[in-house]
Amino acid sequence: MGNFIRTLLTAAISLSALNLVHAKELQVLNPKDSNVTVIKNSKEVTKCYEGALAKQPATVGKLSLAWTTDKEGRVTSNKVVANETGSPELASCVLTISKKWIFLGSPENQSPDVTYDFNFSNVKK
Repeated sequence: MGNFIRTLLTAAISLSALNLVHAKELQVLNPKDSNVTVIKNSKEVTKCYEGALAKQPATVGKLSLAWTTDKEGRVTSNKVVANETGSPELASCVLTISKKWIFLGSPENQSPDVTYDFNFSNVKK
């Protein structure tokens, strides 16, 4: 079941990147750039989700995070904007791992804020 869930989550993250639906530009950073960063780190996000599912199999819903980055794209701060999953552990895990992510830097040397909605679903076949 773990590989199936991993595939679904990776596909959902990839699909959101193609549609550019979930990333919202607050200042300068291009939403496509934030999608690239999230996709690169989707395996870590999947591990967080699998850990949450092990504790609470009904964990589903949206988790919205916000990041502030420096001009090189390093995360200077991040926070949970909304957690509809019912799992504080999932939110904490994704928040922790995302502190190490590097987004594409701002071309205008500003510190852009980025939000991203992770949509988790535990679809079983």
